[in-house]
Amino acid sequence: MNKTEYVAALRELTDFVESKPFSDSLKWSWGTELNFFIYDKEEFAKVCLALGSFKKESNDAFTSAKLELPLGAKINVYGDKNEICEKVVVGKRIVPAQPAKTVPAVEEHEEDVFEWKCPESFLGLAAK
Repeated sequence: MNKTEYVAALRELTDFVESKPFSDSLKWSWGTELNFFIYDKEEFAKVCLALGSFKKESNDAFTSAKLELPLGAKINVYGDKNEICEKVVVGKRIVPAQPAKTVPAVEEHEEDVFEWKCPESFLGLAAK
């Protein structure tokens, strides 16, 4: 669904709801969140720019820009962390030896410890 189709569908839904005798005391369960999953950093930056101000969040797979509008509707823009952020080794940790089970034993070894260093501004990701 593109932007024009989405806006038309929202208008259709709004018109439908307004035309029905639904009570104001009903608890609506339809979500008020719009989610974008973007895998290109320039497109991610353009959508973030269009949001204006937003809250940055991050998990193991995505970094995101989230905006909550005054009446509670939310817009969430999720970007592929591998595309948007830089994975930086910040230390090492020891992984303890594990005894053999039904799988081969894993000897104690050293492995990289990572953090994700995301840009201060998502807006700078767009090509100028």
